[in-house]
Amino acid sequence: MRLSLNLKEVPVPIPDDDITQADANRLCFAASCIFFALLRRQAVEFGNHIALPELLCPKRPLPPPSELDAHLAEEATAMLIRLGVVEIKADGNVKLILADPI
Repeated sequence: MRLSLNLKEVPVPIPDDDITQADANRLCFAASCIFFALLRRQAVEFGNHIALPELLCPKRPLPPPSELDAHLAEEATAMLIRLGVVEIKADGNVKLILADPI
């Protein structure tokens, strides 16, 4: 996934009193779509299978990030960056921050 988001331009979080539960749900759903798309891509790149606890797996197929509203996808990516889950490489590609295997 390629994103033209400069780390210095990561949107500032909206104050809690300005976000509805429906907005929070949409943002988390979009973040899940992006996370699992990146996870699938990196599994293919590394040629590895990824095992996750059932609790972390989506209950239904998630749409690809390309089907998300562009602004929502950008906000969700920014949230994942702030959480330390993804990073944007110098080439503009978004990558998961993965721990080295033990």
